[in-house]
Amino acid sequence: MVQRGFTFIELVIVMVILGLLAVTAVPGLMEKQMGSQSTLQNVRASLDSGIQLVYAKSAIAGTQNLPYSGNKNTQITIHDIVIDTEYGYPDAQRTNMTRLTMWADISDKYWDVTLDLPAPGSFVITPKNQTYTANVSEQCQVIYTEPGAINGRPTIEVQDQGC
Repeated sequence: MVQRGFTFIELVIVMVILGLLAVTAVPGLMEKQMGSQSTLQNVRASLDSGIQLVYAKSAIAGTQNLPYSGNKNTQITIHDIVIDTEYGYPDAQRTNMTRLTMWADISDKYWDVTLDLPAPGSFVITPKNQTYTANVSEQCQVIYTEPGAINGRPTIEVQDQGC
């Protein structure tokens, strides 16, 4: 008697192998499809959460209505790192990667920060080894701009047309 087709065991083994491939390959493919655009959205979310933390600490200290003064009146501390504030939010002109890591959990392993771009009172976060650009078709960056007055709120803009 000639047997045609596959046995049940062979079919189960093939299904298990396909399942393992799907579990390992699909997340990587999805991540590549989402790419830098979603990663920039994650940076935006980290900045948004971080500014709320800084503002809450400023409000507790009663300094949320003060412009930057260069002294302890407009400084808070997070994990022993001094963060300068402008109307209760992180002061863009005095932010560096160490400070940014403390309040926004953004790693210098993947990101660069450049101060006073595109203008004073702001900073730009770009993927490592990329720089700020004003050319819309090449933009892959997040721009933080500090508030300019009492009761103002910082703006966080994702520019991902060039990612």
